[in-house]
Amino acid sequence: MRTPPAPPPPPRTARFAAGLAFALGLAALLGAGPPRAGRPVPSLARWESNLRGHNTDRSFRVKGPEAYAAAFGPSSPLGYMGGDNHYDPIRVFYEGLDYARARRAAGDRSWDAAPFAAAVAAAVRQYRDLYLVPNACRATGYFAYNAGLTRHYVETGDPASRDAALLMSTSSACSDDASPLAMFTSFEVSREVAFSILMRLDAEDLGQAHRGRTDQFAALAMGHIDQWTAARRPPCLHVRPFMVGLTLEALIAYHDRYRDPAIPPKVKQALDWLRAHAWDPGHGGTPGTGTFVLTDIDVNRLDPVACAGHGYSADPYEQRIPAPDLSLLIAPAYAWYYQYSGDPTYRAWADEAWAGSSGVASAPLSQKVYNQSFRWSWKYLEWRSRGNTPWPAAVALTLSAPDPPAGRANAPGAPFRVAFAGPRRSTRGPAVVTPSDGGKGGTFFPTSLRLTADEPWAIFRYRPAAGASGPLTISVTNAAKLADPPPVTYTARGSAPRATGYTVTGPRSVHVGRPAAFTVALAPEGAAPPEAADPDGGLVAVDLTDPADRGAFLPNVGPGAGRVWFSADRPSMTFTHTPRAAGEVTVRFRNAAGLADPPELKFTAAPMRADRSYRPRPGDRAVLLAPAGPDLTPALGDLAAYRAHAASASAADGRSRLEALRAAGKFDLAPGGSGVEVLRLLRAAPGDTAVEVRFTDGPLQGRVALVPAPYVTRPAADPPPGG
Repeated sequence: MRTPPAPPPPPRTARFAAGLAFALGLAALLGAGPPRAGRPVPSLARWESNLRGHNTDRSFRVKGPEAYAAAFGPSSPLGYMGGDNHYDPIRVFYEGLDYARARRAAGDRSWDAAPFAAAVAAAVRQYRDLYLVPNACRATGYFAYNAGLTRHYVETGDPASRDAALLMSTSSACSDDASPLAMFTSFEVSREVAFSILMRLDAEDLGQAHRGRTDQFAALAMGHIDQWTAARRPPCLHVRPFMVGLTLEALIAYHDRYRDPAIPPKVKQALDWLRAHAWDPGHGGTPGTGTFVLTDIDVNRLDPVACAGHGYSADPYEQRIPAPDLSLLIAPAYAWYYQYSGDPTYRAWADEAWAGSSGVASAPLSQKVYNQSFRWSWKYLEWRSRGNTPWPAAVALTLSAPDPPAGRANAPGAPFRVAFAGPRRSTRGPAVVTPSDGGKGGTFFPTSLRLTADEPWAIFRYRPAAGASGPLTISVTNAAKLADPPPVTYTARGSAPRATGYTVTGPRSVHVGRPAAFTVALAPEGAAPPEAADPDGGLVAVDLTDPADRGAFLPNVGPGAGRVWFSADRPSMTFTHTPRAAGEVTVRFRNAAGLADPPELKFTAAPMRADRSYRPRPGDRAVLLAPAGPDLTPALGDLAAYRAHAASASAADGRSRLEALRAAGKFDLAPGGSGVEVLRLLRAAPGDTAVEVRFTDGPLQGRVALVPAPYVTRPAADPPPGG
């Protein structure tokens, strides 16, 4: 595995604050005096205060970077996708990090970037390591965010973030290209469609080929606007303005890259309708301010049965009530149309939505509201400024080589960076940039890039041709008549063989309830993925199946199924299979990149019996059992007795910690229904009626629970090690 490159300057990927460029233009943006046209940004100081966060308690009702890092840092037992982790907190905290850097670069030393950096690390752990990877990057449609992971890869060079961002763009709900389009025509799935568009655009930033389904989803998103704004609507159709805001965010990002002329009129159509039908002028976050409502009609008054007959849902909790906590998901779209059209009406409407939001007028009451408020509200600042004072036209490009500027032939290396020369530059349309190695036969990921005012720089990776050696000249040209930058030198040192298959190694036998760990690696050793993986950014996915469903995989994609993946950055990966019954277990392998699949793997699951002489000791490894007889042989999948006992066990707060986590939606069984997890005892003494444990393997890894002692045991001696 390669050494990650040194972090580049504070970067920007699609839809992120421009870091260094943003800092250099901050004085003009934030008002070293009012903008050339119009009034200053309203209540900017309050927005900045809320961005920094207000409390540092360890409760679930957190808001801001310090509180998030305290609640979800390495010592946290939690790992779940509840409200605190909605709306891509990785992206949210990177935007806070960029803003803090910008303020410091502009001379305000009171801003500290460290809390945001700590929150980014905590969010990566929560989302990537504890949610995505255990589920083979198959995210639920409304949890499918890869913008933060894309940024994390650009910032740190961590291949785990790049691979997860690429894999989820094809594995998550609504991300495949084979599902019938009719599934996505209704506005009821507008959020999933919007997130899928954004996810696909970010995957393109990482080298994935453009997919025709992305264009089809953009057309469907415009169709959702037509449904929302129709003069005559079907019965039960209702509009959630914040959902419209998410759709507008996706369409604006798509327009910025591909300049679809149909999008700006659709954006205006939606903005005008929202202002006319979903704006409450007197009930914003503070007296005298306005806000958008939760829904445009009182959905709770509708007949849910009749609505279902028309194909719509009717949530009894949704009403036409003020929703200042959601307004900053909408306000940036008004600022975008202001800078696009120059019409000051949209700046005024943007300012009013901004001023009445929870992120400005009051304070976010939870981490979810914080994420909603700061997901893209910085774009309001940028677009509003650009509308007031148009940015100068870009005239030249810059090109930066990776550090170090070298890699193996036949394998993609670290990223190059191409950008507009100078901060805050604009173009009439996307500047299409094409990298070249002067005909030396190498491959670029992606093959071309698009720079715009909103995406003023991009990255690409280079794979020298097989047999290339020594210095190679890398240059870029563009079709926008900008001055091309000087070429840079990249040195090919050694050559990676092209993978023809992959190997699997691991034990021949384990005990029931103990995870068997296997390593899957590209072959021959040191190989790079085949060309068939190029359209997916050089990523190869391998599907795992247990035909008899005798246990649970990790990463897991369902009963008897798992998935691992390779890239040039990560040529091997480990998966586990935890058998739930004694006997022979068979695992089969399949890939779609043309590699030779290895033969099916067989290993033996040996029975496990309780050690009656055992007394728990802190630090011991143990197994949680569902008892089913005098010998405590596990009856997996039947945890009724365990649950009843656990519910009566007392923790410090008078409740079973495990049941408290379950009640809060932060605990579940292993994928596939397994009731066995490997534990590490934290506090125990001989004779204890209950012990505190930490899950060390599986999807519950890192969580703490109070478990009755009779349900904790050690297996008998492990079977002989296998090959």
